[in-house]
This record gives sequence, C-alpha cells and structure tokens, in this order.
Amino acid sequence: MSDIDEIKLVYKSRDMSISLGFLSHIDIIDSYYRERIIFEYLSGSSFLPLKDLKVVDMGSGFGARLRSMVRFGAHPANLYGVD
Repeated sequence: MSDIDEIKLVYKSRDMSISLGFLSHIDIIDSYYRERIIFEYLSGSSFLPLKDLKVVDMGSGFGARLRSMVRFGAHPANLYGVD
C-alpha cells in the first residue's frame, strides 16, 4: 500500500460525527474557561467596573469576548471589535 493510500484510509476511518466548530462541546468548555480567566484577571485589576471603560477587541471574530464584557458590566456602546 502506498503512503497516499494509507493517508486516505486514515482520513476515511475518522469519526466525522465529532464537531470541533461553533457550539461544539469542546468550544463551549473552552469558552467557559477563557471567560473565567478574563473575569479573574479583571477582578484583580483596576479595570472594574467596566461600565465607563471603552474596550477594543482585536481579532473579535463573532464577538464572544465582547459579549463577555457586557456580562461583566461593560456598556455595549463602549465596545468595539476589529476582526
């Protein structure tokens, strides 16, 4: 069997039911821990309360971190995302 055939066989045998995209179990758990780390950092800093601060999220994608900032007390009009 050639190397190419072996690679094709490995890819064909993979479990395609595992989703690693948006809202997968792994993504949800990852988001929880990221949000927790951000909150712990903000809690130990002089950044809280966020209500009067302007926040720029560089590489914001779908804005998940910006939504976290709203949950942490930031005013939506003070949030900016650049992807």
